[in-house]
Amino acid sequence: MQDEEYGKIKNYALKLLSIRPRSVAEIKKRLTSYIARKKFPVQILDRLIKELADLNFLNDKDFALWWLDQRGRANIKGKTFIRAELLQKGIDREVIAEVLTGLEPEQEMDKALQLTEKKFASVKISRDTEFKIGRYLTGRGFSYDIIKKVIDSLRQRS
Repeated sequence: MQDEEYGKIKNYALKLLSIRPRSVAEIKKRLTSYIARKKFPVQILDRLIKELADLNFLNDKDFALWWLDQRGRANIKGKTFIRAELLQKGIDREVIAEVLTGLEPEQEMDKALQLTEKKFASVKISRDTEFKIGRYLTGRGFSYDIIKKVIDSLRQRS
């Protein structure tokens, strides 16, 4: 009976991982609720997590790199926002720091400038607009230094 339960839980975990990569903490949370719903023994979870990690289906560093890549393409976000999201996903602070060192300040500056130009393309740069740009970029997780550089760059262009 336990092998059958283990197989069901493993299939559910693989289904979740086939949709998108997940952190160890995310998988544990989802599987814990699944196990409770199905009234399976909880001991199965640790064995499955270890097996998935050994097969490299679960790797927090790989997940953090994937998350950083996704946030760099579709939903352009700054380091602060990405750090908060990864912490929420249960990624260790050291892994987050290691992954975020790969994000160059020039890349972040370019992304912030790209976002600003898209959002404020037809707006004349004024003091009020600068505050709006600052709030907009802060809400997307960009640092004060990046925001200042973006505003300075926009001032020079106009």
